Amino acid sequence: MIIGNVDQYPTEAEAWRATEGLRLAINTAQNTEAVSFNAVIDRYLREKLPRRHSSASKYRSWLTHHIQPKWGSVLILNGKAAAGGGMAVEA
Repeated sequence: MIIGNVDQYPTEAEAWRATEGLRLAINTAQNTEAVSFNAVIDRYLREKLPRRHSSASKYRSWLTHHIQPKWGSVLILNGKAAAGGGMAVEA
């Protein structure tokens, strides 16, 4: 499966980051302990992003320019809520 080219992903780290969502989709049957928020965002953008152009454009912009830079590398542990009411994350 081709994910992209060298122009889209100039570094190996960027190429691996681009595959996280696909690896998450492939491995959903397995119980993974932690998954990066980047993987969740990538899967959302690929599978659940609204078809309406105006909504998709806004969601994509917020996710890629605001949420991914700050929260992308954060690991979500087992998808369970933490005691504080948020997701259990590991910085």
